[in-house]
Amino acid sequence: MPRSGRYIHNEEPNPDMTSAIRKQQIDTLMALFRHTQRATVRQGLELLLAMGDPSLLDVFAEGCTIADSPSLGPQLAEQVHPQHQHWLALQLLHATRRCADIDNLEMYGCDDFEDLSLLTRFSMMKAVVLGDCRALRDLSALRQMKTLRHLMLTDCHVLTDISPLAEAPWLDEIALLGCLELADISALRSLICLEGLCLAQMPKLQDLEPISVMQQLTSLEISDCAQLTSISPIASLRSLDALNLTDCHAVTDLHPLRGLSALRGLNLRGFQGTDIQAVGELASLRGLTLSQSAVSDLSPLNQLDSLTGADLSNNDNMKRLALSDLPQLHRLHLHDCGALEQLELVRLPALSTLDLEGCDALRSIRLTSCHALPDLSMLDDLPSLEDVQIDVP
Repeated sequence: MPRSGRYIHNEEPNPDMTSAIRKQQIDTLMALFRHTQRATVRQGLELLLAMGDPSLLDVFAEGCTIADSPSLGPQLAEQVHPQHQHWLALQLLHATRRCADIDNLEMYGCDDFEDLSLLTRFSMMKAVVLGDCRALRDLSALRQMKTLRHLMLTDCHVLTDISPLAEAPWLDEIALLGCLELADISALRSLICLEGLCLAQMPKLQDLEPISVMQQLTSLEISDCAQLTSISPIASLRSLDALNLTDCHAVTDLHPLRGLSALRGLNLRGFQGTDIQAVGELASLRGLTLSQSAVSDLSPLNQLDSLTGADLSNNDNMKRLALSDLPQLHRLHLHDCGALEQLELVRLPALSTLDLEGCDALRSIRLTSCHALPDLSMLDDLPSLEDVQIDVP
């Protein structure tokens, strides 16, 4: 079932057209057609198309006359199954010759999509987001969608072949999430102009080599890929601005990050390695997430002069943290660091947010030249705190 009432989005919507498409063609239909066999829907649409009468198509698509009919409405309401709602909506848009008006499509609950052939009818489509694509196996229709720039597919549990992507070099961004059977991403090697890529929840993914040629890539997410052990191909992606390596627990070597001089945002949530020296060499880094990690030595962070925010929360191995001379750091999150006993923050003039909730083992705190902190009342909630030193020059 859809997660929300948003199915179709236009970058510059016409109010009249949006009302007709969203309110009448989709909302009314979703409420009206609740139970049917897909064959019944297809036969009905084929018959209407064969008759070639636009007025009949409009009546059927907009649902106005049907919805007001005391006899016909209930009859049709028993004929359409919720599983086919999205398929029906796309067919109706095509039937009413309004496909050209749609350039941005977002749908969830797409359990009945085995391929993307219906989308080829939208000649101006620029962005597609399809969720819950549990039956999707065939991406070959992408070869015809030459206006498409952004593609996101989630929960593609049976998808094993993404080779059609190799023939879609016009794509700017791709996100594939929940592709439980997908192991081979070699097709991505042809997309040398890709700017954004997300590969998430892919337990069989082991090799990132195909992405090494993406010299224009600025945003990369590789998350929750249990069998991935090496991120070496990332070393060549010198244009990266944002990198998300969330919950890739088998990745413990961060040395390939050293040359990413343009990187400004890094998410290493769940990192199970112990050495973050490579992170300390990222001179442009402004935002860092290292929560739920196994790191005990955070000293390399003191080399990050551009750092503005750091999330080091939920770390059960860090007993001592000493940060100093970080002129731009204004947010530091340390909540639920259950092993943290000593905290030293020295010459952090911009620090205005300090989160210590759940640091119940914290015994000693030293704050020197952290004059932007507006409130230290959070210290009252630390049950083990014994020693507090606050120095303001």
